[in-house]
Formats: sequence, C-alpha cells, structure tokens
Amino acid sequence: MKGMLSVVGCMVIAVLLILAPVTGSAPMKEGFKVGFVDMQKIHMESAAGKKAQDDLDVLQKKKEPEVDKMDEELRALAEKIGNPDLPIPEESRDKLREEYARKRAERDKYVSDLLDEAEVIRRDLRKLVQDVAKEIAEEQGYAIVLERLGVVIYGDPKYDLTEQLMKRLNSKTEPKKEESK
Repeated sequence: MKGMLSVVGCMVIAVLLILAPVTGSAPMKEGFKVGFVDMQKIHMESAAGKKAQDDLDVLQKKKEPEVDKMDEELRALAEKIGNPDLPIPEESRDKLREEYARKRAERDKYVSDLLDEAEVIRRDLRKLVQDVAKEIAEEQGYAIVLERLGVVIYGDPKYDLTEQLMKRLNSKTEPKKEESK
C-alpha cells in the first residue's frame, strides 16, 4: 500500500511539474511550492493524534474482553467437535459444527464492527489534518502538501509544515484554558 502511495505521489508531482510550464499556470510563475508533513509525528505528538490514540486504546480495552470470550467459546467448541474420544453422535457433532459456524460468524462480525469503529477514529483525524493542511497551503501558497513518509524521500526542512500544522491542529482541538476551569 505504501509503495502504491509513493508511486501515485511521484506521478502527481511529475504531472504537475510537466503541465505547469505548458499551461502557464500561476504556480510556476509565482514559484511552485511543495510542502510536506510527518504524519507519524502528528499522530504521536499532536493533541488530536494523542486523543485519537487514546480513543483507540479505550475502544480496544472495552471490546477486547468480549473478543477473548468469543475466542474461548470457539476453542471449546472446536475441541468438542475434534475430539474423537468423546462419545457424541454424529448428528450432535453436526449441530456443534453449525453452532461453531454461527458463533464464528458472530465473532467475525463483532471484530469487523470494531475495526470499522477504529477506522472512523483514524478517518476523523486524517480529515482534520487535511483541513488544517489545506488552510496552511492556501494561506502560504503551497501547491501541494505531501506526507513525508509516504512519498517524500528528501525534503528541505524549510518546507516541512509538520510543526506549524501540529500547532494549528492543537489550537483547534485542545480545550481552551477558560473552559477547563
């Protein structure tokens, strides 16, 4: 997936660099600015990133015991089904197999829903970061803002918008001092 993002990112840059002089677009005349951000740093150090991680941790702690319980029930059923020494008629084993399949489907659905909830948390953070990156880009004339680890092999630190983005992101997401009193 990351390899695909790198290829796509490089293709976007190449197309923009090729087309800009041909079309006479404003970015080349005014200076084509490309910035980048370190998403890993944003996830680990910004208030919004830390909150998202806390939300993911809470979700995991809340749901993990139920997944463990379901896994234990499935293990117990599998042992019953697979133990040839237990004197269980074949029709009863078939019912156990059906119960196992039903419980397995319930567990898979539960885990799928859990992953969907986690993805919503990640998507909300990405959207917030994109919105702030767009604000900074529009204010400061950046044509593109890339993710450092996904696309940029090297970037001059003067084009690294990570700290600026985190500062603005924190100002939007941290509670105001008056509110916390």
